Amino acid sequence: MGDGPAEPATRCIPRSRVVVVLVVLAALLTTILSTVTVATPSSATPGHRRKQSPAALVVGQPSPSIAARASSVSCPTPQRCWVVGSEDLGGIRKAWIEMTHDGGFAWRPQRAPASVSTLSSISCTSDSGCVAVGTSTEGQAITVLTRDGGSTWTIGGPLAGASEATSVDCRTVFTCIAIVASGAASWSVRTGNGGLSWQRDGDLPPGFSGPGPLFCSSTERCLVAGYTPIAPARGTGAIASTADGGSTWALDALPQGVGLLHGVACLANLCIAVGTASTTDTAVIPAKGMLLRSDDAGRTWATSPWPAGLSDAFGINCVAPATCVVVGTSWLTGRPAIPTGFAITTINRAGSWQLARTRYVANGLVSIDCGSQAACVAVGGSEVATVRVPSASVQPAGIGS
Repeated sequence: MGDGPAEPATRCIPRSRVVVVLVVLAALLTTILSTVTVATPSSATPGHRRKQSPAALVVGQPSPSIAARASSVSCPTPQRCWVVGSEDLGGIRKAWIEMTHDGGFAWRPQRAPASVSTLSSISCTSDSGCVAVGTSTEGQAITVLTRDGGSTWTIGGPLAGASEATSVDCRTVFTCIAIVASGAASWSVRTGNGGLSWQRDGDLPPGFSGPGPLFCSSTERCLVAGYTPIAPARGTGAIASTADGGSTWALDALPQGVGLLHGVACLANLCIAVGTASTTDTAVIPAKGMLLRSDDAGRTWATSPWPAGLSDAFGINCVAPATCVVVGTSWLTGRPAIPTGFAITTINRAGSWQLARTRYVANGLVSIDCGSQAACVAVGGSEVATVRVPSASVQPAGIGS
């Protein structure tokens, strides 16, 4: 009965219409979410784009020996890993070995023979058998062996004429190939009895220098990354490969402008090499990292994108069917620059890469090995770190996507 305008009547929407609207909105939201996927390169398998996964997690801890300098790690199972290097005790350098029973959370020292000065590489094929190589206190290449899980380490067969052994890869408990050197010359040696004796094989290509960890996909096919000199104190990246177990070696064809390379690994025909854009071979110069990719088992190589803000890559490990992890060193601003470790991971055969989260990683990382697709251990300086990689059932978004 008032004189003002009449209030509009309230409209009642039928319940059936509300349900239809909600169904349409839900379908639209599902369509939008299904398009939030990773754009993979043409080399990736089509039809396998999935939503973003959590990043891998790297958690570091100091080694029980603060004087240690780790150089290599090998994990024959997800739980058991060995790390080797050297430690300086009162000015005396001694070989250093540690082992974990729980995937890298707790470590126990093991005793290397007293005649070993440093160990540069280790390869374990079971939870009881390992071969490691390095340099003796007399400046000669040396091998050490264990068949009881590291309770005892013994000197292996002699490596005649070599002053250092830089890397080793064992495909079985008895069959191993190692890279040794004397002066500017490097060559491979092999054993068929677990390191009790070694046979000299072929020379690496002339000028090949700075060999990194040896990678063998079989007893015949092996690759090793390094560089060849191009000027005083400078080099360009190089990869030497063999298809006959080390009898002959040849240089792979690489793109122009590649810096020093530090590591290489393969998954079937996919091979990835890592290193630095720096060409200085006399010292570690902070520089952008470098990533090379081959889709034909190393016959041809091409550069791949490298993430901004990350520096030198040193180690890589790949686990079938699709996982690879790269570790390295980035440099925090300071005088001098302060090294800190990083990791990037792929779970789709290098279709894309994702930067891992890190906790307590105070040193650069130089080596990594994975006992399974999900569990890896990385080392560098006096630090060991666990690396947990997300499930391959979810595709990561990130670098290269």
